[in-house]
Amino acid sequence: MSEGSTVYVVGSGPAGVACASGLVGRGLQVVMLDGGLTLEPERQAALNSLNGRRPEEWDPAVIASFKERVVADAGGVQMKYIYGSDFPYQHIDRLLPRRARDVGHLTPSLAQGGFSNIWGAALLPYTAADIASWPVTPAELDPHYRAVLSFMGVSARTDGLAKEFPLHSERLGDLKPSRQAAELLTRMNRHRDALQARGLTFGSSRLAVNAAPCVYCGLCMYGCPYGLIYSSSQTLAHLKARPDFHYQDGVIVRRVEEFAGGARVHAEVLATGEARAFDGAALFLAAGVLPTTRILLESLEAWDRPLELKVSEYFLLPLLSYRKAADVQAEKIHTLAQVFVECLDRRVSERSVHMQVYTYSDLYEKALRRTLRLAGPLLRLIEPEILGRMLIIQGYLHSDVSSRISVRLLPDEKHTLVLEGATDPGAARTIKRVVSALTAARAQFGAVPLRPMLQIGRPGDGRHAGGTFPMSAAPGDFQSDRLGRPRGFSRVYAVDATVLPTIPAPPITFNVMANAHRIADAYAREVRR
Repeated sequence: MSEGSTVYVVGSGPAGVACASGLVGRGLQVVMLDGGLTLEPERQAALNSLNGRRPEEWDPAVIASFKERVVADAGGVQMKYIYGSDFPYQHIDRLLPRRARDVGHLTPSLAQGGFSNIWGAALLPYTAADIASWPVTPAELDPHYRAVLSFMGVSARTDGLAKEFPLHSERLGDLKPSRQAAELLTRMNRHRDALQARGLTFGSSRLAVNAAPCVYCGLCMYGCPYGLIYSSSQTLAHLKARPDFHYQDGVIVRRVEEFAGGARVHAEVLATGEARAFDGAALFLAAGVLPTTRILLESLEAWDRPLELKVSEYFLLPLLSYRKAADVQAEKIHTLAQVFVECLDRRVSERSVHMQVYTYSDLYEKALRRTLRLAGPLLRLIEPEILGRMLIIQGYLHSDVSSRISVRLLPDEKHTLVLEGATDPGAARTIKRVVSALTAARAQFGAVPLRPMLQIGRPGDGRHAGGTFPMSAAPGDFQSDRLGRPRGFSRVYAVDATVLPTIPAPPITFNVMANAHRIADAYAREVRR
């Protein structure tokens, strides 16, 4: 493998596989360096025991083992596991130490597939208004949204969202909505004009899920037994079959440098700590915003230099439907987001607000029982009434109207990354205006927000974060050009959320993947000239 035609991609998460997909087949040899942690063998064996079997044939003990560690309360799920495992979080404190104050659940991952192992699979492109300040336009991203969907797929419908948020695919899967979601959509469609007059547009959720084989077992939040929820490890498996792609796991990248005609990666072997170096024509950093930021700061020797990490403010809001859906605990459903609602009313927020509506999940039972544990026998009487009416909104704001996090790298022995959250009171005021707007539209929704139960996350909750080295048409220090090259580098490209100039409200992953594919495609085209 010649150095002149070899390029390196760091990380196997969504940005990494999207970048690699844009590079392969272009006369290049692509090597992916990755931590590569995977599901423990005993849990993988338990998961394998479910494959090819119908839900009624599954071992209840295996299903219980998937659920046993998940804790849910009024603030949501405290930590999301996959098949009962915490492998996406393992070794982080030892290998990528960080110290956080007033920061939510924002961590790196050394897992194969990164956090696509546990994400909510929600997809929505950014609009022109969302990225008006970017040096990249929606038209430039459009072909790359399509390229990503060619290997990821989407379950979606052509509905009221399509005008503002193009589908970018003609091959759409169709997940069946729950009865609660179907009733909500029917009512909202009946009052579509009134809702649009309030600046609210809506439609069925768009999810990276292979809908056709779904058996609606309700285990989405614990890990799909059939692997129908997209993970970038699925694309990685296809890439591994190519002769121009090589996967090197068990590697932790520490810093990078450039030399005449190439780029060098300084790394260590995860198992032994042994130092390794890799030389290639170019390097693409897709390790996730915290690891990529760490690599760049260490490479620049920018010790104790604070950078702004932009976040999308996150909130949870329960709603109580006027009508009760019967037997929700027995209904066969998927438990990912069922409905998307977008608030485009500038009187509510100067930037759009994205909301995902979830219907029944057994996690609601766990949360309800923890919240009302003093109710005793009364709980058995009121629980069906509440669960048959309960809807949950998971909402996000644009980073322009959200809190912030300061990030700096210490020159200590471990090179500790320090994160300090700075809450913006204006974000809470914006969220309260969103709640008021939903309350005013309660007749059209057929549901009323439970304002006292509103939960506003800490900065970083929701994991929609980035922008420490933002792209700029004229990059300054600690900024990147339109291709994600931080100032001072010409052969090192950051392709994950690290280079997003802002973090709009819609789900981040799809947009990060499209931008990573765009950068890789531009590099490949330039090399071929």
